[in-house]
Amino acid sequence: MSLSITVHGFQTLDGSQTAGRWATAEIPTEDSTNYTVYTVPPIGVTYMILAISITNKAVASANYVNIALSDDPVRPRGKEFIEFNSSLVPNGTLERTQLMVSPGQKIIVRWGIEYPDNALSSDDGSALLVSSSTPQSIGADQLQLESRFGAPTQVALETLLGKYKYAYQLQSGSRFALGAETVAVNGQIATIDFTDNDHVTPFGIGNAVELGTLVGDFTGAEPYAPVTIASFVLADPTFGDHITLNNTGTADSDRVVDLTVDDNWSVGDECVGAITGAVGVVSAADQAAQRIEFSAVTGTFEPNEKVYIRTP
Repeated sequence: MSLSITVHGFQTLDGSQTAGRWATAEIPTEDSTNYTVYTVPPIGVTYMILAISITNKAVASANYVNIALSDDPVRPRGKEFIEFNSSLVPNGTLERTQLMVSPGQKIIVRWGIEYPDNALSSDDGSALLVSSSTPQSIGADQLQLESRFGAPTQVALETLLGKYKYAYQLQSGSRFALGAETVAVNGQIATIDFTDNDHVTPFGIGNAVELGTLVGDFTGAEPYAPVTIASFVLADPTFGDHITLNNTGTADSDRVVDLTVDDNWSVGDECVGAITGAVGVVSAADQAAQRIEFSAVTGTFEPNEKVYIRTP
């Protein structure tokens, strides 16, 4: 069964008001997609006061139901959610009223957890979540992951892992190098044994594991902080053809990112914003200026968000 969505309310025009039902939608399955169910007209409307109701037509609970009022054309940002990972009882309804929305804003509904684009996933694209973690300070380690939906295959996982240099978790700061790992699959459970590991921080159970190429280690930083990540400020938000990492000031002079070509990135790699999901195709980098240049950009990076490099 599906989630059934209705948006209704009234809009204020210059000198008049109009009321009615503005949109309906169906989300057939829990697929973690951000559905834009209604967009306020960008012109001719001063503001709208709306209500949204979501009905669970299934005989089982619907978990991870999210509602956002967003300005972003790609995906909602964390601060824009008004319902986050809520649950609807069987045949129950979730309703939010008195929503003041502005011209151009979108009402977005998502059923399911949104995982990073670079999450280690099953063959059907569903994220594999850590189900057990047994970290050791020195020597071999093992990570067990489980798919909530489809079952992975060993060949597909080995192929996917072979495309990246590291597996890591932003939440925990854990990571290990890929290349010497072995993979075993039993139904929906995948077990990864890896040997290049000295971290002391365990992977968080229930969270996704992300795959990526290191941007570079921070000199002087705790060695197993998530060094795939760097804070930055936009150098030129008008054109958005590059970003400058925010690690060159006096306070952060010892936290310079290694932008050495080939070691940590290659032409055609993607620079991804952890908040916005913006993607820039890397064309060049300037170590001294801490600048990453793009040949193409999708979306808009947000000042001070985290970014990482991935190999498509």
